[in-house]
Amino acid sequence: MLFPKENEVMISNDRIKLYEKFKDLKMVDYCGSEEDRGNYDNKKYQFQHSPEDYHEIVGQLAIRGNKASETDKRISITSTMNLKKFINTISYDPSRPPTDDYQALEMVEAHERTQSDFKGAKAKNRSDFLTYLIEGGNGERSLNLPVISGWQSQVVFDKAIFVIYDNTDPDIMYGKLYIPKSPIMQSDGQTQTAALFGLAKNKEAVDNGALSNIVVTVEIELGVTPDKAGQSFADRNGRGSKKNKNLVISMDVAGAISKIRLFSIKDTVFENRIADGRSGSANISMTSVENIVDLSTMEQLLLVALTGVTSTKSEHIKHHHLPTLQPFAKEFVVLLDECFGKDWLSSTPVGQDPYRKIFVHGWPFALKGIAMAYFRANKDRLGPIATALRLSLAAGRPSEELFLETIEVNRTAHEYKPVITFDELKNRLKQINWVRHKKHWVAITGFAVDQNGLKRIVKLKSLGSAVKPKAGNTADIINSVANKITGSSWKDLTADIDEPIS
Repeated sequence: MLFPKENEVMISNDRIKLYEKFKDLKMVDYCGSEEDRGNYDNKKYQFQHSPEDYHEIVGQLAIRGNKASETDKRISITSTMNLKKFINTISYDPSRPPTDDYQALEMVEAHERTQSDFKGAKAKNRSDFLTYLIEGGNGERSLNLPVISGWQSQVVFDKAIFVIYDNTDPDIMYGKLYIPKSPIMQSDGQTQTAALFGLAKNKEAVDNGALSNIVVTVEIELGVTPDKAGQSFADRNGRGSKKNKNLVISMDVAGAISKIRLFSIKDTVFENRIADGRSGSANISMTSVENIVDLSTMEQLLLVALTGVTSTKSEHIKHHHLPTLQPFAKEFVVLLDECFGKDWLSSTPVGQDPYRKIFVHGWPFALKGIAMAYFRANKDRLGPIATALRLSLAAGRPSEELFLETIEVNRTAHEYKPVITFDELKNRLKQINWVRHKKHWVAITGFAVDQNGLKRIVKLKSLGSAVKPKAGNTADIINSVANKITGSSWKDLTADIDEPIS
């Protein structure tokens, strides 16, 4: 550490003014205070004598998001730097995360949830991106690199210090950030970042001057908690992207449909038994039993139950819809729990088969069919709401007051008659024979065939040999299940006749 000259008083970091508007970030007002400027020019601040503790980043510090909300506004700096400075500053290769301090900085869970899958297709993407960067470094092509978004933990936020060079716009300041030398994880741009770390280790690229010639732009959000990091990842990699959909949903704690899911599964068989799509026991397969459905399927079940169609998207549900929709979502999930929870054993007893091998209701197509049947049995209550949701979508985003008024208008102007009553639906679900290889189910789903074109036969521990049914999760199959459950011939589903093996 360097020290001030003799007789000079060092200004400790804890004496630097906190800027409340910027979430109490320490700031030195170089442009607006002669005293601060003099102290900085004469290197009287403690942080100026601790180069081993800080990276210096010149850039634009800004308030992002909703600046009126202390909980929702975000503070980030955008800076452009060469590859060498980028590698030194970020210190976090998502394909090979640091092993020393990232766990202490609350990053281990975020890494495992967002960036632990640099294998398979993602590893190939990294390799392809690295080739692209090498070609750009060689002058074979131009490089068009998007901004990399990252974040640094709240654990080190109180150590960060910003020197203001210009603050013409009170929400945007230009200057130099002294950011603690701690890893910066990416919320967007992981593959590009991993490729840039690879480029910095590529001899050909380094010999051609990549460390100084390749220039990238980063946006670093400051003072981020693991939950905020997860939400940022979910928002940036939102629905409809190529990202792991279950992963995105698992991190989206702000979305209305996520709130409906959490409310509806509480104290039911689904609580703590919904897969997030990661490896191991989190997957959904024929033989897995720990998790009943994955997050994406659960979301779709709720959307079908509430709107009656498979085309409704999660983005169509808004926060002002919650008071109206949550009671129905809870009723639907409780219905599933009461009818099938006893069969969804989290560990398969010795000598028996996993429930998905035996029962139709362990599969998404059947659960969605039941969800559709639930809507039809509650059409008098849900019909006006579903119509109002569709009108809301067409109108943009009306207020809660207008949404509720539209429901009442629909209820008065149209007749929404349920196909069967809710009590009758529950009665039918409890009487139906849900064993997969029964003839009535194979008639709906079809059966798998072997290499000779004959019915594929499976061996079941508890039931012997049986025809293997298909489990196609298509709109046609889902509708067929719903039609059969709510139709006049529903008693066909109570039969106890196996699909013939030959």
